[in-house]
Amino acid sequence: MTRRCGGGGGMEWPRIELGKAAEIRGGATPCRNNPAYWGGKIPWLTPTDLPANGSGVTEVTSTVNYITEEGLASCSACLLPRDTVLFSSRASIGKVGIAAVPLSTNQGFANFIPRRGVDSRYLAWCLHFHAEQIEGLAGSTTFKEVSKSALRRFPIPLPPVSEQRRIVEILDQADRLRRLRAEADAKADRILPALFIRMFGDPATNPMGWPVGDLGDAMLETQYGTSKRANTRGDGVLVVRMNNISRSGDVDLTDVKYVELDDSELERQRLEPGDLLFNRTNSADLVGKTGRWTESSVPAVAASYLIRVRVDPAKALPEYVWALMNSSFIKMLLANKARRAVGMANINATELRGLPALFPPLPLQQGFAERLRELEPCVERRRRAAAALDRLLANLMSWAFSGALTASWREAHMRELLQEMEQQAKALATE
Repeated sequence: MTRRCGGGGGMEWPRIELGKAAEIRGGATPCRNNPAYWGGKIPWLTPTDLPANGSGVTEVTSTVNYITEEGLASCSACLLPRDTVLFSSRASIGKVGIAAVPLSTNQGFANFIPRRGVDSRYLAWCLHFHAEQIEGLAGSTTFKEVSKSALRRFPIPLPPVSEQRRIVEILDQADRLRRLRAEADAKADRILPALFIRMFGDPATNPMGWPVGDLGDAMLETQYGTSKRANTRGDGVLVVRMNNISRSGDVDLTDVKYVELDDSELERQRLEPGDLLFNRTNSADLVGKTGRWTESSVPAVAASYLIRVRVDPAKALPEYVWALMNSSFIKMLLANKARRAVGMANINATELRGLPALFPPLPLQQGFAERLRELEPCVERRRRAAAALDRLLANLMSWAFSGALTASWREAHMRELLQEMEQQAKALATE
């Protein structure tokens, strides 16, 4: 172990390679064609069981798939003990979980069983904080994977156990606030769909007997977005990507890129207020999410994985069509239509235009649009609050793993911590 400044407080933290901080184990997949291997009692984790990157540390209590003892014995997977830290090391690199029950994983994980002197939640938060650096170890290949040998050599700061737990306590508290905010936002996101059903009825059954047709009947134009390479320098105009559209259809411009276009293409691609942005290519559960562009002062275009939809105001209002396209009815139809290719689903413009639609009277649609505009300030306030909590957690992690977060606490507990460090060093040396 090498020693390094722990951010003040008169004591240095050692830095230790992950291979010395934990035993690293992989996972595997039993043969899918053998039913004797599946449907057992052993949780079997895949990266899709964990939320998206950046979601913090997830406690894993159950999984979508379960395998049998026979299935476990048939492959190189192993039964991992509770408190194993689960890190997705291929494809979507950087998802982090902690096993709350004994479980197994597929080959998409590097699993860390902490050694003595290493708190599992501290290790999990440390991996979460360093996820971007670890992903860089995968290189620039099309299918990214971080090797276990590279992970074993990756160094992390290792304070005494008491200080590890103090760091975890603070980070867990901040993460809990963030999760409560997300739960509140999820409840708020149900308000608009409920209002849509109350005003127009369920599109699946059309209980109010509105005229029916295709979505294309209300569309003046469908235009695929630009395929020009985007940049983060700010050169050109803003390009709206699929990541800028939430599941509920909100457009979030917190993380943006730009694209340089000639005048003719900019004229053809430029977004106007009221344009809808349909995500034509994504994972099966996200394809079809639809954003609504409302900015009039920001020059912008859509990226290639989006279809810009321009609505005919004589037939329908953009606000109504947007809500219909984000309804559970349309999403169910899209899930059935989605074509899978290398894990992605695709819906083209023709299929989009052919989706069924209801056409209530325009005055009723106008009433819905007015209610939507009343709710928009609340949506923006919620977005700002969530972003502030994300920044708080990011700052706390930066301070935590530099040693600054617990510097005062460390000074007050110096004698005990020095004794812990000696014991910790001896324990790790014997592993």
